[in-house]
Amino acid sequence: MARILHLTDTHLLAPPDLVCGRVDTRAHFGRAVARIGTILPRLAPVDLLLVTGDLTDLGRAQDYRIF
Repeated sequence: MARILHLTDTHLLAPPDLVCGRVDTRAHFGRAVARIGTILPRLAPVDLLLVTGDLTDLGRAQDYRIF
């Protein structure tokens, strides 16, 4: 059976923008990636990383570069 790691709705924005003027999604995403790195040895092997939903909040090129 394949093991899938799924992230969704990151809503990333380029600095200094915050979602709804309050939420630093870059910081949250950074912490999530760091946590995944920490626990990945216990999850391994992961066959697929699936990222779905709203990757950026506004769809601007600079936001996708952050992703």
